[in-house]
Amino acid sequence: MAASRLLFLLGLCLCLSSLVSSKSADFMALTLVWPGAQCTGDILRICCKPSTGVPARDFQVQAMETYDSSGKLVKKCSICAFSADRLSDLLPTLHDYWSDLSCPSNDGVNQWQSAWCTYGTCSSLTQVNYFTRALELRAEVDLLSLFSSYGIVPTKSKLYGLETIKGVLASHFGASTWVECNINKLWFLESQLYKIHICVAADGSSVIDCPVTKRSNCGDTVRFVPFPWTSAVAGEGKLESGPSGKAMVL
Repeated sequence: MAASRLLFLLGLCLCLSSLVSSKSADFMALTLVWPGAQCTGDILRICCKPSTGVPARDFQVQAMETYDSSGKLVKKCSICAFSADRLSDLLPTLHDYWSDLSCPSNDGVNQWQSAWCTYGTCSSLTQVNYFTRALELRAEVDLLSLFSSYGIVPTKSKLYGLETIKGVLASHFGASTWVECNINKLWFLESQLYKIHICVAADGSSVIDCPVTKRSNCGDTVRFVPFPWTSAVAGEGKLESGPSGKAMVL
């Protein structure tokens, strides 16, 4: 009986170890999402106001993704132990800048847990430091202010050249970023500024030049869709009309 139990436990350990990666990250990429594009572009792309209220009218953190030296994603490097209680001091900032716009409305905890379990466990950071550094780096790069200083602002009436956007990023961050667009299938396959990926050292200490080159999926021109909600005051959740003229009701 004892021998059978030992064999069972050994098999269980082997099964669990097979579910996680044996690798660790060589670098990370801070992924910042623009809510305007996150809420438009496809009949199935619907977003909801978080249960904690409308987030800050700014780029939102999605995750700090972990990569190996070849540019391949590294995921789930250990058995995940996530505790939302450890993030209590960060909650106001997380609700403002790391919100989950998926439906139904939620408090963001599931998204944070997914980011930590998928990528954070492959970093050299503790859970608290992983989230703290991501939020600090988001504030340091301050993309919305940077774009605004070059006249690149969210608007329904204007398109911006992709090379112009990439030039602004390169002038401040060198070869540290790549741009991802949402392709609006309901509006002539229009490219919408969606995500900016910023390469970060494996320990989260600083922005670095990307070890690998990743191509943008954007067209030559890009629309910077306005923030989806007409007000950033909690409790007011009306969506602005998208390019199709339709507004999604929350």
